[in-house]
Amino acid sequence: YCKLNQMNKAEQLFDEMIKTNIKPDIITFSSLIDGFCKSGEMKKVEEWIQKMNQFNIKPDIVTYSSLINMYCKSGKIQKAEELFQLMQQNKIKPDVITFNTLINGYFKSGNLEKVITTFNMMSKYNIKPNIFIFNTLIDGFCKLKQIEKAKEVIEMMKKYKIKPDEVTLKILKKHNLKY
Repeated sequence: YCKLNQMNKAEQLFDEMIKTNIKPDIITFSSLIDGFCKSGEMKKVEEWIQKMNQFNIKPDIVTYSSLINMYCKSGKIQKAEELFQLMQQNKIKPDVITFNTLINGYFKSGNLEKVITTFNMMSKYNIKPNIFIFNTLIDGFCKLKQIEKAKEVIEMMKKYKIKPDEVTLKILKKHNLKY
């Protein structure tokens, strides 16, 4: 139901689970939280985080990534940063999705310094950039008229032996760049 954005039905199913003594787990809560994050219902997200705490279930990488994504998309980058810090304090290792979300959020807020430090932080966690990271970087730099930086990213892509995908090619074409 969450993937179909039928959040009322998802909540009803949760209630049925509780009535029939089926204990919800992190997957249940992460699915609900992600669904409400994607529909932009911050109040509901907060309610479900509280419910998760009542069941003594700790957020995982999926939960944190959903929340960070929601805050980045709504322009609340400081809240996303706080969650990123909390996630690390709770010994949850960020993944490539978390980093891509933050990098995208920093581009939207125009903070190139944070884009670069966040990208560089990936190596601290032994996370290699993938095509999604490179597409976000190239597109973000181009949108902010940082064409030389975008060209540096293209060269870095070659060093990592990552071939452009359809999205990369569209970005390059749109900005008159070549791989």
